[in-house]
Amino acid sequence: MATIDESLSPDFVVDNPQVVQVPTNTDDWQAVDEELAAKAHQLLAGDDAFDRRIAIFPIAPVSSCISLGYHLTSRPNVRLFQHHRDDRSWAWPKRPLPADDIVVSGLERTLPDCDAATFVFHLSATITDDALTEAGAPLGCRVDVRVAEPATNWLQHPEQLKWAALEARHAFERAMQLFPRARIWHLFYAGPAPVAVAIGQQINPTMYPPVQLYEYRHKETPRYRPSIRLVTS
Repeated sequence: MATIDESLSPDFVVDNPQVVQVPTNTDDWQAVDEELAAKAHQLLAGDDAFDRRIAIFPIAPVSSCISLGYHLTSRPNVRLFQHHRDDRSWAWPKRPLPADDIVVSGLERTLPDCDAATFVFHLSATITDDALTEAGAPLGCRVDVRVAEPATNWLQHPEQLKWAALEARHAFERAMQLFPRARIWHLFYAGPAPVAVAIGQQINPTMYPPVQLYEYRHKETPRYRPSIRLVTS
């Protein structure tokens, strides 16, 4: 918490920070989703909800981060921050802008009979085909979003957040065209917590089918287990 003021500069905190505790392991992920939906509704209440900045400092399971972004939507002015463990700081490192190395595959052809689509994000690690098969993921309509060298320190600049969000939004919009009969989307994610929030913000609650999220547990089989289902309207 001591580095939050530094990370926000030249902005500043206008209210006491709101802390949301999310369990790292639970059998009731939908209860977590409901709590986050209520928190997002509270943050967006009031006349100036879309005029002020909302700063988010996430260290939480990826399902909860995607859920929070989904319930916040892409409308408010949200600033996202990464905790840089080596520097023990939330402030973005003063480093040159890295190259945009995000590559998306699986959006090359129309599959009108596909009834389920799977999105796989490889940012901090590569999600293996074995792990997807274990989880029962439908792989006939599969979209992969990956970087050249997935690593836990990939995210070093706020522009990378923007790039990842734009690629996710494009992938979701394109999937609606290519897989028009998909009744559910499955989303597997290995990446930084703030990018998970940004990706959640790109899931349109009125246009897209329900989205099933998954949580990773290295010592369990299957390694990815269903968690929150984002029920769209």
